[in-house]
Amino acid sequence: ILDFRKHSDQEKTSVNIIEILEETLDFIKPALPSNIKISSDIPGMSISVHADSTQLFRMFLNLITNAVHSMEELGGTLYAGVKVLDSDKVKSLIKRDIVADNYVIVTFKDTGYGMDGSLIRRIFDPFFTTREAGEGTGLGLSVVKGIVTEMDGEIVVSSKENEGSVFDIYLPVSKEIED
Repeated sequence: ILDFRKHSDQEKTSVNIIEILEETLDFIKPALPSNIKISSDIPGMSISVHADSTQLFRMFLNLITNAVHSMEELGGTLYAGVKVLDSDKVKSLIKRDIVADNYVIVTFKDTGYGMDGSLIRRIFDPFFTTREAGEGTGLGLSVVKGIVTEMDGEIVVSSKENEGSVFDIYLPVSKEIED
């Protein structure tokens, strides 16, 4: 368990992040409660990142599962979006060294109960959870942060109580974008 954030032994290759995101959304759709809908803005193109496809799937699944959990009681909408920005634009948005000419930004936005600043500061801490005992380990977002960091990316979170949360994942594009 002490090693849960280390993923260096995973097989990293150039993978199409769009395919992995769509696969994750297709995987989760049948299990969604009827009061939760998915909205997406995912371009029909290939955007490659240097990653392990299983870890990307795991990252997306953790983020989607948390979003769904925050909307279970009252229902809502989960938005998933993808866009590409050049490095100059990204420099002003993240606090990390820029390592690529282009970055893909994967956004997950929910209309759940949201978080205050004290929660946002702790959500990536290992074993931190807001769920009832036995309903979560508190490792999901810590693992997400580890995967993003290992990919030379950044995750930015914003949230308002009773309005929802937004998770923006910035990852370096590994080669040219194909239409």
